[in-house]
Amino acid sequence: MSTYLLNEWKKRPGGPQDPTAFMRTLDSDRASLKEKEVIVKAFDDWDVLTPTWFEVADYLPAIERLHENNDFPERLRAALLASKVAYCLGDYKGALMLALSAEDLFSLTPRDGSAAVGQQDEQYVNRMIEEALDTYKTAKRNGAAIDTRLEALINRLFERNLNKKDLRYVIGLAIDTRRVDMIETAVKAADDQAAILIETVASVLEGQIDTGLRHQILTLLLRMFCNLDQPDFVNVCQCLIKLEKPTDVADIIDKLIGQDMKTDGALLAYQIAFDLYENATQQFVKKILAAMAKIDNELPGSSSASPVPPSTPPLNPSPTSDSPSPVNTGLTPVPAPEQLEPLARPTTPSPENPKTIIFRRIRGILRGEETIRHHMQFLIKNNHTDMLVLKEMKDCVRTAMAHNATLLANGLMHLGTTCDDFLRENLEWISKATNWNKFNAVATLGMIHRGHEAAALKLLDPYLPKAEADQFGFKEGGSLYAYGMIHAHHGNALVTKYLRDQLSTAQTAAVRHGACLGLGLATMASHDDEVYAHLRETLNMDDAVTGEAAGTAMGLTMVGSLNNTAFEEMVQYMNETSHDKIQRGLRTGIALLGYGRQEEAEVWIGRLLEAKSCAVMRQAGVCLMAMAYAGTGNASVVKRLLAKVASDPNNDVKRMAVIAIGFLLSKS
Repeated sequence: MSTYLLNEWKKRPGGPQDPTAFMRTLDSDRASLKEKEVIVKAFDDWDVLTPTWFEVADYLPAIERLHENNDFPERLRAALLASKVAYCLGDYKGALMLALSAEDLFSLTPRDGSAAVGQQDEQYVNRMIEEALDTYKTAKRNGAAIDTRLEALINRLFERNLNKKDLRYVIGLAIDTRRVDMIETAVKAADDQAAILIETVASVLEGQIDTGLRHQILTLLLRMFCNLDQPDFVNVCQCLIKLEKPTDVADIIDKLIGQDMKTDGALLAYQIAFDLYENATQQFVKKILAAMAKIDNELPGSSSASPVPPSTPPLNPSPTSDSPSPVNTGLTPVPAPEQLEPLARPTTPSPENPKTIIFRRIRGILRGEETIRHHMQFLIKNNHTDMLVLKEMKDCVRTAMAHNATLLANGLMHLGTTCDDFLRENLEWISKATNWNKFNAVATLGMIHRGHEAAALKLLDPYLPKAEADQFGFKEGGSLYAYGMIHAHHGNALVTKYLRDQLSTAQTAAVRHGACLGLGLATMASHDDEVYAHLRETLNMDDAVTGEAAGTAMGLTMVGSLNNTAFEEMVQYMNETSHDKIQRGLRTGIALLGYGRQEEAEVWIGRLLEAKSCAVMRQAGVCLMAMAYAGTGNASVVKRLLAKVASDPNNDVKRMAVIAIGFLLSKS
């Protein structure tokens, strides 16, 4: 009887309307389970439910009771119907819970649409999957307990896409849901495992993934790469860089060099060395060089014990038919290559192990000699600076601030080109600079000659500290800063020693200021404890000008280290000092300690932001947040920063929070 009435009701003109009678049957104790079963099946159809859901919603508790009745044959379908009604009401969390109760009756493949209501089931299924994934990801991220039914649904989602061979989707979903096991399953299911591994490494390295999960995934990918018949050593080394395993990288390079020359192992080792220089920190590269030195010393015929000249001569470009005229690369004319005396050649060259020769070349690449040389050649040949713009700016200068801005603009426009013609042609105008403007004028030489390491001391010799000390030392301080900029991020032991010696013997605050900044740049990310200790001693002098640079330099040396001892010392000194300049320098230094460490820096961030009575501490917390999440575009962190802009009573904290948002979205 119920089936006949339902069919007649559906055929009514205008479609099904007013389902009250059927809903009352569901809520009635006198109606048989068979009748209720027929009604539930009938309403589990979007053609029926879409025009009547707002009335069916009044009887949602009755439908849920049917699901809870273990004697009801269609209890799972009742849960599915209740889920659809909750979805129509906009209660997506409730709809998901009811859909999970429907177990396998909730299909991941939508039903076909109809002319009357369209793709209503597809919208419902997609919304439930989206809600399930969001709930699952939140639970995994927070380490909360996960409903077994939700776990089963996510597994079904993985299985469906694995069966469809949509492996890239599976890997992307596995990363989002922190399912490392499914990444392994997807890679093993691929026909070309090497290609899918390479794509996965790129996704992990470029994606917005927290460091803990990235470490787990890269460890898995590294193991799977090593299990291949022909591992992709370039990507293996990319994994090892992030996993901070320099000794393993050195072993791979040694293995590649030891291969037969016909296999191009040496060429691959060179490529890995170039990648290491571009992507690894100074500390990481130094550890590789140390490990390679040990291997090289064990080789027969090794000459590594003797001093090795640089693998590339100083860059002195000469004019060619299709290249612009040579720029002036220093303060003293440099002879052209044809004017140089030929190098003396030994009449009886001593035999040298070919592997040692390759090791020497790789060491040169890791020290940046090749990259810097080619980079400088590119910048020199493609220097198209409009000197007329600088001339117009110079002619409009009326204030010391505009004078300083013009000098800095010249440095930025000629960055790395070695072209200092503007400075040479306007010596009288530049001589008008006083105090810190003079410091900046000399420091711009470091920008212009960035990477021109072979002639750095010769270029800066007229300005470097001499025996007879200048009264204020702005010129000398600027030259030391410039020297650090020329060697930024790849200062060798000689450069570090020179800057430390100058810092120890400096007599004025300006010279110490420049020496600290230069030392910080040259040892950037080296995590050198001796340099850090030297800078800390300089900070303890409690001189405002010197301390500002020392605080920043301490952060540069230990950038990204997340060194807790350094953090505690810098925070303590920030609280104790009365100098605003030192506090600002330490604010920058503290922020640099957590560079790129994301959620690992959250303990520090929370502690700094909770300093209600100290605005500069909160500023440091905001800056640390900017550095820790720089370029990630993390939406939750942006939200926290916006809240800081709206609620913090200190204008400087608000200003820093706005700037921090720019750092977070810098790659967006």
